[in-house]
Amino acid sequence: MVSLTKGAKVNLKKEDNTLKVVEVGLGWDTRTDLDSMAFLFDETGKLRNTICFTNKSSKGIFLNGDNLTGEGEGDDEIITVDLEKLPDWVRRISFGANIFAAKLKLWGVKDFSKVNGAYIRIVNSVTKQEICRYDLKEAGKGFNAFHFADLVRLENKEWEFVTVGRGMNGSIEAIGKQIKKEK
Repeated sequence: MVSLTKGAKVNLKKEDNTLKVVEVGLGWDTRTDLDSMAFLFDETGKLRNTICFTNKSSKGIFLNGDNLTGEGEGDDEIITVDLEKLPDWVRRISFGANIFAAKLKLWGVKDFSKVNGAYIRIVNSVTKQEICRYDLKEAGKGFNAFHFADLVRLENKEWEFVTVGRGMNGSIEAIGKQIKKEK
C-alpha cells in the first residue's frame, strides 16, 4: 500500500498489474452526512456525467450506497469503477465529497474543519488489497466540500491516481463546474 501526500501520482498498473475493477473508498470519523461524488470528463475537459446519491450509476461506475452518519469502521461510501467497462470517452474521473445540508448545520458540522479522519483510497475489488491511500490533512475551515483526487486515463490506456486535496464550496453541480475549471 502506498500512502500519498497532496499532489502525488500513482500509476495503478505499476502497483497492481491485475487491476480491472477498483473500489474508491471514502471515509470519515465524524458523525455527519458526507456525500461522495464522481465527475466524469472527456478528452476536451467537458463534464459529461456525475455520479452521486441522485444518480448512482452509469456504464462502468456506480455508487454503492449513501452513508448518512459516517458511523462504522472502514469506508463510509464506495464508488466502484470497472476500468474496462468505462466508455472510451472517459479521460478523467474526479472524486469529491461534500457535507450534505451544510447550510442546515446538522450535528454542528458546517465545514471540513469539523470533519475528522477523512480519506480516499483505491482498493482492488477482487483481492480487496489496498493499493494507495490519501489521508486529507488540509485545513477545511470555510469549505463544505473537497476535491480529493482524480483517476486519469493515460495515453497507453493505463490509469493514474492523482491526489488533489482542494477545498471548495457549493452544491454538487457547482463543485463539478469548479473542478472543470481546474483543468
